[in-house]
Amino acid sequence: FVLSLLPRGAVVQRKADHHVYLTFDDGPHPENTPRLLDALRANGAKVTFFVQGQNVIRFPAIVRRIVEEGHEIAGHSWSHRRLPQWAFREAWNEFNRTKTAIRETTSVETNWYRPPFGWVTLPMLAYAATGRMKLVLWSVDSDDDRTRSVAAILVKGRQVRGGDIVLCHDDNEAILEALPALVYEWRTRGLEPCALGDDSV
Repeated sequence: FVLSLLPRGAVVQRKADHHVYLTFDDGPHPENTPRLLDALRANGAKVTFFVQGQNVIRFPAIVRRIVEEGHEIAGHSWSHRRLPQWAFREAWNEFNRTKTAIRETTSVETNWYRPPFGWVTLPMLAYAATGRMKLVLWSVDSDDDRTRSVAAILVKGRQVRGGDIVLCHDDNEAILEALPALVYEWRTRGLEPCALGDDSV
C-alpha cells in the first residue's frame, strides 16, 4: 500500500512489456563476474548489475568491463548492511558512496538502487519520493543464492512473464550453468533478456 502512494517510477518491481529484465546483485565477483560476462556475450544478452560500492573499489577493471560491454550498472549499497528503519544518514551514505564510486570508475551516473535483501527503509522511501534515488526491487527471485541448484533456477525461470525483473547473484556457479538454458527458453517464448534501461529491443 505504501509503495502505491509514491510517485510513479520511484519504486520499480516489474515492467509492462515483452522483455525479461535479468539482474545480478552483490558483485562484481573477481572470478564469477568475468565468466558471467563471457556467457552473456556468447548468448547476446544484456542485463543489469547491482554492485556493492566496496567491490567497485576492489575490482574496477571488471566494473568498467560491465559498462563497456553494454550492460547496465546500478547501486546495491556500499557494505550490504541491513539498516534500521529510521537510519537517514546511513541510508544516504550507503547509496551515495556507491553512486560516487560507480561514477568515478565508469563515468556512469545512476540513481537506481537496490537495497540489500530488498529491505526498504523509511528514509529510502523518502529519498525515492523526492527523486534522489529510484528503488528497484524484483518480481521473480531465482533463488540461486539459496538453492545453488541449476534445476531449481530453471523451474523459477519457467515462471517468468514479460516485464518481470528477475533477481540473481553473480557469486555462484549455478546461475552460470543455468544462464544459456534460461535465455534459450525465454526467447522461444518471445521474451528478450534486456538491461533495465533498454526498452528499444
